Parts: sequence; structure tokens; C-alpha cells
Amino acid sequence: MREAGAGDIKSRAIMEQVTEAGELAMRGRLNPARAIQIIQHIRKLGGDDADIHTVRTWCSEWMKEKETSVTLATYRAYRTCTEGFIESLGERADEPIDMITSKDVRKFRSDLQAKGLVGATCNNRVKMVRTVFRDAVKDDLLIKNPADSVNSLDEDDSVEREPFTYKDVKKILKATPSSDWRGVILIGAYTGQRLGDIATLTTDNINMDEKVVTLIPQKTRKRKGKPVNIPMHPDLVDYFTENPPPPFKETPLFATLHNVPVGGTNALSDQFTDIMEVAGVDRHLARKKSEGAAKDVSRKGFHSLRHSFNSWLADEDVPEDLRMKMSAHTDSSVSRGYTHQQIETLRNAVNKIKKLS
Repeated sequence: MREAGAGDIKSRAIMEQVTEAGELAMRGRLNPARAIQIIQHIRKLGGDDADIHTVRTWCSEWMKEKETSVTLATYRAYRTCTEGFIESLGERADEPIDMITSKDVRKFRSDLQAKGLVGATCNNRVKMVRTVFRDAVKDDLLIKNPADSVNSLDEDDSVEREPFTYKDVKKILKATPSSDWRGVILIGAYTGQRLGDIATLTTDNINMDEKVVTLIPQKTRKRKGKPVNIPMHPDLVDYFTENPPPPFKETPLFATLHNVPVGGTNALSDQFTDIMEVAGVDRHLARKKSEGAAKDVSRKGFHSLRHSFNSWLADEDVPEDLRMKMSAHTDSSVSRGYTHQQIETLRNAVNKIKKLS
């Protein structure tokens, strides 16, 4: 008992806390806040501080494990989510993790809505928080996952993106602040890939001999893991001729953008919005902050390049199966299935798109 740090003084101190809790409960005055204080005091008396995980310490430990077990894009998404959850908790982030309730998770979701995030995004963030607590349950830090009882929001508030015109993209290209941004925008326009996938491309994704861009989109990486091969449009060939990919494997193609998150303050999405503003391209706001919305929500953004790519191919009568194959669509409601087309057939389809430069 001496080695364990037990003794009459400590035992009496703990008993005093338990007795106080009992007396408060008998008088109907044992509210959650006071109960938490008593439990924390007992833990300190028991010398268990080193074994107590707060939300902050658990998220930090959890994120370190994710550094080597998930893709860079997924890691960034988890980081944005956990940082936002800790911010939403405020001082409660430094309380023991088992003190967190479903009410805290719902508050986090409400905070996201107040920032103007649509239902689908809010649901995705809550899903990530649920994963954080699920792993805490597996590590015996929790008995029950507080996020399990949080229902999903209606996702009908999402705004459908509109495609850019050729004129729009030409203006945007003229307003690009760097060769890296020019390359990212050209790849977006001529491959229909997403901003996060393009910004993290490396030398290995570019085959200048075959004039092909090869990648596995993040959205389908875990589910399918199938590479998408997209022949380079002549404008892309010209870009990489002027800006040759680095000679070393796994070297970022766009060094200044590679480690920048897609969402958040001064993130890639915001930077692209700034480029659009300089170019004088209307974002077609669907909801305006000045009119009461939590933030501006636009119909045109980088994802519009994905729609443009598909629209331009459709305008040139490129079959749907080819369009979907290059865009990496796998949803049966969008694509009617892939066919085994040769690379030259795909190249001919891409080359039907007019040059922007």
C-alpha cells in the first residue's frame, strides 16, 4: 500500500469527496459540472493524472498515429476536423475525454453550420469525430462513443456547381500568380480532377514519353484503388515542356502548393477564389453573407473545372463512357460503366477540346 501511495490521509481525502458527492445528490444539487470537478479531484488524489486523456491529448496522440497510416489528403482532413472540434469545446477540451457528451458533438455540428458549411460537410466532420471516439473506445478510454447518437443532417442544402466557359478559364489563366497555379488550373481544365489530387501530384504521376497523367483519385483510393490514365492535351504538353517535372521520384510537381490544405484560412480554395476575383470571373453566389448567410457560397469555384472538362467533351460528342473514365466517376447514377478503350482513343477524345492558349 505504501508503494502504491495509499494511506490514511489520502483515503480520508477521497472519502470526503465521495461523501460530498453523496450529500449533494441527496439534496438534488449534484449537477454535471460539480460532478466533473469531484471526479477530477479524486483522480488527482489517486495520482492518476498521467493516465488521464483529455480530448486535446487524445486527439494529438490519435493524429500522430494517422500520420503514417492514412494519405496526406485524409490526414489534412482529420487535422482540420480535430482542430475545429477542440476549438468548439473551448475549455472542455482539457477535461478528461470521458466527460464529453453527445451534446458537445451537436454543438460542434451547430458551430459548423454557423460557419456556413452545408449539411454534407457537417455530416462528414461529425463522422470523423465519431471515428476519433470509436478508437478511444477500442483503447478502453471510453465505455460509449458520444457521437453515436448524433443523427445526420439533411443534405439538400448543397449548392450545385456550374461549369466555366472557355472565356472564363482564359481569364483565370491570365490572372494566375505563379507557374504552379497555372499548371494546377490547366490540369484541372484538361483532366477534370479535384484540386487536392492535383496539388499533391509528383513526378511519378507524369509520363512525358507517353504524354499521360496517371493518378489514383483520393475519393476512390480506398474503395477502388484503380489508377486513372488521362492523355495530355496539347496545352498540358506545352506547359510541361516549359516546366519539366523534377528528375527525382516522388518530388512534388507544384512545390509551393503541395503542402497547402484545400480548405481553411488562406487555403487552396481561398487562393483560387482570389485568382477568380483578379480575373474578373463572377463566382455566381448562391448565398451571400451580406444578406444573412453565415458565409458566401458560390456556384463557381475550382470544382467547376471538373464540370467544364465533362461539358467540353460532351460538346465534342465524346461518348459518356470515355468522359466518365477520364473523370474517374464510379457512381452508377453518373456513369453507365467503363469500357476498355485504348489510350489513343482517349487521346483523340481529349484533343477534341479547343486550346486555351
